[in-house]
Amino acid sequence: MQTLHVDVGHSRYPISIGSGLLANRELLDTRIRGRDLLIVTNTTVARLYLAALTDGLTGKRVADCILPDGEQHKTLQAAGWVLDALIAAKMNRDATVLALGGGVVGDIAGFAAACYQRGVGYVQIPTTLLAQVDSSVGGKTGVNHPGGKNLIGAFYQPLAVIADTDTLATLPDRELRAGLAEVIKYGCVWDPLLFDWLDHNMAKLLARDMDALTYAIARSCEIKATVVARDEREQNLRKELAELESNREELAAAVDPAARARYERLVRSKGENVVVGVQHGVCGGCHMKLPAQILVSCQQQQEIVSCTNCGRILYYSRDMALAGTE
Repeated sequence: MQTLHVDVGHSRYPISIGSGLLANRELLDTRIRGRDLLIVTNTTVARLYLAALTDGLTGKRVADCILPDGEQHKTLQAAGWVLDALIAAKMNRDATVLALGGGVVGDIAGFAAACYQRGVGYVQIPTTLLAQVDSSVGGKTGVNHPGGKNLIGAFYQPLAVIADTDTLATLPDRELRAGLAEVIKYGCVWDPLLFDWLDHNMAKLLARDMDALTYAIARSCEIKATVVARDEREQNLRKELAELESNREELAAAVDPAARARYERLVRSKGENVVVGVQHGVCGGCHMKLPAQILVSCQQQQEIVSCTNCGRILYYSRDMALAGTE
């Protein structure tokens, strides 16, 4: 197990990364304070991991709130369901909310924790790669509104982050690639050495090699923790990062000049929009027929390969349907 820390001055908390953490009773007892706990999860994750987490929480009074799965449910209504569960269980200010799931669950649970009795503790237990490398760290919580995404929320830091890499074994390939795309973003913007490592280890990551995934998660969390510590509320550095990601020329100027050509091939968008499928020799992003040399490199999956037309990173699978992500 690896342990990192996020320090924003008023709050300092650990990030634990490793295998078997959901069953590690000593770790759970150390990281999760209080006797009264509410586990917030969704229908998909509950089926896979709710029982395992509950079994590890010995000597606690545990309730759960199971939300529907999907971004479309990241609403005030869903946050209200979490608050209803806290009230129904008669939980007080010593209670702790456990966010077991991906980024949507983490955002909703964290926001509800920030609101309940003016703030109770919560712990992020991310089960997707994207949540483990990004959304579980930094204290951004909230829900969507018909007028826009994440318009309602709070910056509210968790007590701890527990990233059990075993949960990635059940992650769909599409969500694994979305998380890897976020790791690539860290390499593009912050760490040329990480980007170079990704270039040589992409095949291992796509094959879910646990040592490779653990390194990618840990390095991403180190970078995210540094950014959050310097700019918790996105007033300067984190805001500039978002702007930088959307500007190819500025990004190219910010990285090692010797590696500019490689960086400029990448699309500066979040999640799966960076990574697209290849089938029948066609890019899943722009639908352009790919040169033979690109196809060979993509099929071998020994390095990061991108479309020469749209710049998206290419992922090859004989069984994959053509996947545009516009």
